[in-house]
Amino acid sequence: MVHTNSVSFGNGSYFGEVSMANFMTSLAKKLKKNTTAELPHGIRAQLHEWTGENI
Repeated sequence: MVHTNSVSFGNGSYFGEVSMANFMTSLAKKLKKNTTAELPHGIRAQLHEWTGENI
């Protein structure tokens, strides 16, 4: 779960004082692109802003 400035995972791991821009950029580098998924325009624009990639 992503909070305002912290991240927690289902396995109990918790990270506080996390920059969301840095977290999302790092997360995007670890994920595989799903070319069959449909994203709402606002989310696509936000991901582009965070990563600089055309999604």
